[in-house]
Amino acid sequence: MINEEIEMFGFDKELYASNFLPIYSQLEYKPNFILQIPIVLPFELGFDSGRCTTMKIDSSVITFHFTDVTYDNNIWAGNYKSVTIPLFKLSKTRVVMTLLSTEKIEVDEKLSDSFDMLLDNLNLVIRSYLIITKDVKVQRVNREMLEYLTIYRTVTPETWEISMGIFLINTNIAAPKEKLDEEKQQHIIFFSGAIAHYLNPFITSEEMMVSSRRYLLNGNYRETIIFAQTGIETFLSALYSAMLTIEGITPQKIQEMMEKTPFITMLKREFQARIGGSWDVNKISTTVGKWYRETYLLRNKVVHVGFDPEINDARGAIDAANELRIYVIGLLNKSRKYASIKEMITVSSSKKK
Repeated sequence: MINEEIEMFGFDKELYASNFLPIYSQLEYKPNFILQIPIVLPFELGFDSGRCTTMKIDSSVITFHFTDVTYDNNIWAGNYKSVTIPLFKLSKTRVVMTLLSTEKIEVDEKLSDSFDMLLDNLNLVIRSYLIITKDVKVQRVNREMLEYLTIYRTVTPETWEISMGIFLINTNIAAPKEKLDEEKQQHIIFFSGAIAHYLNPFITSEEMMVSSRRYLLNGNYRETIIFAQTGIETFLSALYSAMLTIEGITPQKIQEMMEKTPFITMLKREFQARIGGSWDVNKISTTVGKWYRETYLLRNKVVHVGFDPEINDARGAIDAANELRIYVIGLLNKSRKYASIKEMITVSSSKKK
């Protein structure tokens, strides 16, 4: 019968000595300190439950221990209160990430860095799995995709002295959603009609920006950057189209002009004469220059070069995109001819005032 220590962390003192230490000895490695952090992946890998893999990384050794977590998949729609229809059981993969060191790891200082290093190397296995199996439900993981906390333990192998603690992985803690006031609920229902009848040209750009923030929350940093930039391109394209409409250009002519004008050309040529402002993308100290560097060019690196962004890259891209939107709204505030466009932008915006 598997004891609680083995179930939680993959081995106890006896199993470590019989099954794991010989593997480390083959690597000519004698661990003097063990750090273990279990996580549950947001998907299932097709590994046998109990599979282990070990790799030597610089002066450390890492072991990943894969097991299955099985749970009921219930259908809630159409059921009353807590009554559910059990459909079938599903599984996710639990991984005990083990870091072995010849020296003691100062957990108070190094726990977060050690977790990131373990996750980076686990992603090597996940990416290999993805490429070989072509499983579209699998993707590399980061902190934001995981449960918000876990229990870790440290072990001194010689004495089997154990210490345990709680590690906060992220701050995505589920909480009941606050109900909207009656006015906001009515506004949402009313605005759905504007969406249905294509009455507001800025709806798509707003949806893209909200999607970008959702991707950031979920840890999808490539998608965060791509959607942030797409939100700006659709925003400025809608703005240009709305300006041409005010100028009396026909819809057919507007479509032709939009199709013939590359995005960056439009940005550099069409806005300054109409609403003022600085639109030189090479002036990095300006709002437009910051967006160009931190959102537009970064999106190009992601799309064309396969750049793998970090969370700070994604946050910077969203921040620069939002600052550009705010900058444009400020310019519209000063414009007599095009001020009416601002109303459509602020009506569709979900940004809290």
